[in-house]
Amino acid sequence: MGTMMAGSSEADPRLAAWTIILFIGALAGLIYAGFYPAPTDGAGTAVVRGAAYGFFWWAVGAQTLLPLLSGHGLGWSLDQVRADFPSLPGFILFGSMLALFYQWLHKLVRIFLSEDVGLPRSEGPGIRALRALGRGAVAGLVGGGIFTYVMFQIGFLPNVASLVGSSSPRTGLIVHFIIVILIGMSYGLLFRRQSYDPTSALGWGLTYGFV
Repeated sequence: MGTMMAGSSEADPRLAAWTIILFIGALAGLIYAGFYPAPTDGAGTAVVRGAAYGFFWWAVGAQTLLPLLSGHGLGWSLDQVRADFPSLPGFILFGSMLALFYQWLHKLVRIFLSEDVGLPRSEGPGIRALRALGRGAVAGLVGGGIFTYVMFQIGFLPNVASLVGSSSPRTGLIVHFIIVILIGMSYGLLFRRQSYDPTSALGWGLTYGFV
């Protein structure tokens, strides 16, 4: 009985923490939906917007609300920010995924509930997506090929090979090109309607690389 009570007392803080996290997540989703009730831009724009939104909630949630709700008070200091910095990528990923899934859900609702079927198109969405994937793969190969020179110079390819348990530069080169192809394909799919010219493509590419 005592063991069960001890286990229950140890689980209570974790349960409370998860409750707070889920509450903040739901609140973040509701606020995002209030800001963007009917998104009309592309998925790539949503990912970038969501990353910024995730950073906002890292500052408001992790640095402000969680300390206040847990009774520790505000701990705004350089040391506190450094201690909480490892959680920042998680918040950015959360914001990006929230915005992306919200975008997809909104489009799905429009598909099923809209009565305006529009004019027939010469190409279906699947063909356009495949073309975007192909262009993104080629762009990833070109960009990755240019960056390969830098990786050779600094001896970084063995570090890339360590992702698959190897230390061979040749293996690292193969893994590197697989990664850049996947990144290029995802960029081509997410930003296929946003890169209108070289300037916009460069801007979105830099932003996507940061995310």
